[in-house]
Amino acid sequence: MTHHMYLIMLDGTLVVAPVENPQNILDVGTGTGIWAIDVADLFPSAVVVGTDLSPIQPSWVPPNCKFQVDDAENDWSFPRDHFDLVHSRHLMTSIRDWPRYIGQIYESLKPGGWIQMLEHDFILVSDDNSLPPGSQLRLWFDLYNQAADKIGLPSIAHKLSGMLSDAGFTEVTQTPHRLPWGPWAKDKKLKEIGAWMLANTETSLEAYGLAFMTRVLGKTHEEAQAICETAHKELRSKRVHAHNLHYVIIGRKPLEPLSP
Repeated sequence: MTHHMYLIMLDGTLVVAPVENPQNILDVGTGTGIWAIDVADLFPSAVVVGTDLSPIQPSWVPPNCKFQVDDAENDWSFPRDHFDLVHSRHLMTSIRDWPRYIGQIYESLKPGGWIQMLEHDFILVSDDNSLPPGSQLRLWFDLYNQAADKIGLPSIAHKLSGMLSDAGFTEVTQTPHRLPWGPWAKDKKLKEIGAWMLANTETSLEAYGLAFMTRVLGKTHEEAQAICETAHKELRSKRVHAHNLHYVIIGRKPLEPLSP
């Protein structure tokens, strides 16, 4: 569902970075492998590798697509200066040392190669004050961020462009997109995204929130479950007009080494 939402958000574009005739592409944290599979079809002359901790990808894939079980936080075994494009999406609660992670991407890219990242923040806002201070949905986000900060996984999406520049990437751009949490928007495109987002929250509020609230913040399972259920009920009511920011960040590894 997230992949579909992003396709709508980006008007069907899989690769935003202006890569030309790529031969080797890496998708870090590939999940179900859906982005890697689609990109393998888009670039049939490229070898697309998807890595993830979980081997949940399908076996029926394009011949130029393959998957590997790998931990992106470990030392990478890929050759230096190898990939034309490295794609990274939705790893905000999976990476602890982002500068090191970005540095490994930089080393694995060919000179002139591109990085494309897509992450979102965990700050839900409303432009019409329809998200009151006592909202259980607001509480869910507050508790999530408290837990994430406590275990060293703070929201970093808005900082990624600076991290890319610090790592040596050039031509860095960061494009924010406001995604509604529910089909309340008047704009047809945003309304469709919001409908998918609402469907996604049927399980994601619990998937992201229960462990944080119980294991990190010490709430009982019943307390955490009640917060998730009430928060989702608020979303379904359509009275809450909330959104958060999703960032598309790209950058290029210089063709020539940077001067010391």
